Amino acid sequence: MEKTTKKISNKVKFLFFTVITALVIALGVMVVYNKYALSSFSEYSFRVNIRPTTSYNDIIDTLSTKVTKENIGKFKNLSKFDRYDKKIKAGSYKVDTWMSVFDVYRNLSTGTQTPVNVSFNNIRTLDGFSKRVSSQLMFDNEELITALNSPTMQDKYGFSKEQFVSMFLPDTYQFYWTTSVDDFLTRMKREYDKFWTEDRIKKAEKMGLTPNEVSIIASIAEEETNNVKERGVVGRLYINRVQKNMPLQADPTVKFALQDFSLRRIKSEHLKVNSPYNTYKNTGLPPGPIRIPNKTTIDSILDSEPHDFIYMCAKEDFSGLHNFATNYKEHQQNATKYRNALNRRKIY
Repeated sequence: MEKTTKKISNKVKFLFFTVITALVIALGVMVVYNKYALSSFSEYSFRVNIRPTTSYNDIIDTLSTKVTKENIGKFKNLSKFDRYDKKIKAGSYKVDTWMSVFDVYRNLSTGTQTPVNVSFNNIRTLDGFSKRVSSQLMFDNEELITALNSPTMQDKYGFSKEQFVSMFLPDTYQFYWTTSVDDFLTRMKREYDKFWTEDRIKKAEKMGLTPNEVSIIASIAEEETNNVKERGVVGRLYINRVQKNMPLQADPTVKFALQDFSLRRIKSEHLKVNSPYNTYKNTGLPPGPIRIPNKTTIDSILDSEPHDFIYMCAKEDFSGLHNFATNYKEHQQNATKYRNALNRRKIY
């Protein structure tokens, strides 16, 4: 009987210590969980961009400018335990206010990037496009502009050097920051093909134009007027001139030929520039767009109503709108009014 009582006593002690140990461990887990998985890592949102050359100390230095010393200590503890310095992954990682140190560390250590929004608009040249895009992704400007100027790359996507710019449609697109130049261009071609639906292609064909030619006309119309509703009328005017084998005589193409976009008044000396983009010297469309036109402008050309205008001149009230004419005499009257307005404002 005494032995049985002793055995029961030992079992009770063992059970007691087991329960106490479990409670201590559970309490410890709760403390650690609360410290690393519940409390916020940062009071505000920010991004951490990690390049292949970024070191562990660089990452710590970046985080140290954003969060408290206490949270940096927590991050260091996790990273040392997991040997993060041996498996750093390039990428752009967003730190949100709801994230704990564990959430942040997990994303960085597993390479779970947050996509970035890449936006571009109001761009005239491939060089300008390259600078805008490369400022938002990991690859540098030189790498992208080299690809854009590569005949091999142009052939791959089916564009001439001058028309390559029309493949890029202004908008906001999501990419991973580490996207390569090749993957970026492939995505842009996919977006281009998605935009140029069978319906849009048929509208262009009805006008006797290719998608590239529509983009060229849209680019000129966009330079001519900021008024979205007027762009279709302007575009149709240039289509009329092409069909009549008349030179476009579009001032924005002269600015593009000179690569001087600050010109406020085109003079006779400017019209002498020897360039395929000088539409005062050459008939037909220039070899490529003079800017990257917006999708809305392209649609305004495709949906424009036919008219008989073949001349246009900026309105003398500097409203940004135009006076249109079907004959040269009427156009001369409009041009005189505009020139007089320029002289009154001393714009020479």
